[in-house]
Amino acid sequence: MTKIPVSTDHDWQLQHYADVGKDYGSKHFTQADNDFTTWILSRIAAIHPSAQRIAEIGAGTCIFASLLGKKLSASEPVVCYEPVASLLEAALEHDNIDATCSSAIEFAQYAPNGHFDLIYTKDTAHHFASETLTEIHQGICDSLAPGGRYAMVVRTPPDHDCVPVGRLAANKWHSLYTSADELLRSMREVSHWREVEITRWQKYVSTPVSEWLDGIRDRDTWSVFSALDADEITRTVDELTEQFDGDQWFPFLHQYDVAIFEKA
Repeated sequence: MTKIPVSTDHDWQLQHYADVGKDYGSKHFTQADNDFTTWILSRIAAIHPSAQRIAEIGAGTCIFASLLGKKLSASEPVVCYEPVASLLEAALEHDNIDATCSSAIEFAQYAPNGHFDLIYTKDTAHHFASETLTEIHQGICDSLAPGGRYAMVVRTPPDHDCVPVGRLAANKWHSLYTSADELLRSMREVSHWREVEITRWQKYVSTPVSEWLDGIRDRDTWSVFSALDADEITRTVDELTEQFDGDQWFPFLHQYDVAIFEKA
């Protein structure tokens, strides 16, 4: 399959996930028995409870896609598109996954028309380059069967008081990623599907302070930390250490903006 060049503005994001590699699936908030995973699985499964032909764009290690396929008792493997090859090494562990090392643009160009009951992106759409949105969203719509649904599940930009990324990362967020508003504008320009619901999901999950701070130091969780230099990482860890004030656990607010569209 021919590869589509990725915008150089987003190369550092791809490099972040390549550096983390297949171990990303064992990091924060991706474990199968995590409260967050149980919660968001239920929320996404409820978007189309009878879905059998499912696709995830930006599937990472495919752990979540495998769990969703099992939860929905899908009769076919979940189709996973992921542009970072090292993440997909973990996909070999799952027998209900059909994984392709390809981008969202390639999904839009090559996925079968009128096929999927449910297509979703989770923690992914904010990585889409602005200049690619029209093609991506039109392709997603074309790939849905009549009555099929697309769910965009994208993290709300963090507030350093309730989601402890530190002021430096929180302030950079808007310049690093495509906003939910821009994604929605593009989705609303696509014909042949209708807007079902725009909502916000929220859940607090008790999280170890040491695990979160280690993830920031090692830059092996959220890509925003790979946008900080070494001095900024040190300053962020110092800021959060003071903010946690000796606590060993903190309530992490998982907060998503969610848009659901249905094929006419």
